[in-house]
Amino acid sequence: MKKNIIFDFDGTLANTLPVIFSVINILAPQIGIQELTWGEFCELRSLSYIELLKKYYRIISHLPEIIPKAHKEMKAFMGEVTPFDDIITLLISLQKMGLRLGVLSSNAKENIDIFMQKYNGDMFDFIYSEKNFFGKDKALSNLIKLYSLRKEETIYVGDETRDIEACKKIGVDIISVTWGFNSKESLLVHKPTYLVDTVSGILSTIQHINNNK
Repeated sequence: MKKNIIFDFDGTLANTLPVIFSVINILAPQIGIQELTWGEFCELRSLSYIELLKKYYRIISHLPEIIPKAHKEMKAFMGEVTPFDDIITLLISLQKMGLRLGVLSSNAKENIDIFMQKYNGDMFDFIYSEKNFFGKDKALSNLIKLYSLRKEETIYVGDETRDIEACKKIGVDIISVTWGFNSKESLLVHKPTYLVDTVSGILSTIQHINNNK
């Protein structure tokens, strides 16, 4: 059975994509890039994280100094961030099933806490923030060890191709969602364990897995 459900935050639980777009353009002069149009930002959804690395290497090489600034800028917007439709209903249903729920994110825990306090964040057993944008496999491994989780009883829910690769690397199943950062086509190329187009699809997938164990 999948007893532990770990969620990504940005683009999976919370619709922070418009905020991320705004923050990128706020920081653009500081990192020496032109501001993006919404269309250009949306085009990034079709890129894998390796392709992002290649195309935006100059920016990504400065991530250690950019990310803290981005988190600080995001804090001012967190009151405006909303969950995706039916997310709260999903979390309540999973909690009632007796499952252990957690969050793993590269966003700042302070930002996540602001959101969670507004939307009944006590549904989560833990929130784990990892600053290394490209080290999600290590972050997931660290989380699993920290909370004494069994990999075969754990499933990750995320919206990016890097989530798929991280889960494959450490041997954890993943439910990829199509409403976040990476497009459905990009996700399919990386072959997630499961792929869903709706929030209700997460619940039905978990129920199907657990009913067939």
